[in-house]
Amino acid sequence: MYRKELQSVLGGKVVSLPQVCIRGKHIGGVDEIKQLLEVGELAKLLEGFPAQDSGIVCDSCGDARNNLAAMHQ
Repeated sequence: MYRKELQSVLGGKVVSLPQVCIRGKHIGGVDEIKQLLEVGELAKLLEGFPAQDSGIVCDSCGDARNNLAAMHQ
């Protein structure tokens, strides 16, 4: 049901899940987020959001924080 609601909001565009919105603006899915991360634009979009250290080391990246695994925190 969520996917159909999201498609309706996005004007019928076919979408994959998850989809990310930042400050009420639709950013896109994993491909768009990955590209924004690679070119340094994701950090700009997230400026002003509080950073939180969970104290947990990611099993995927070993806390390298240089890939999409870092985004799960």
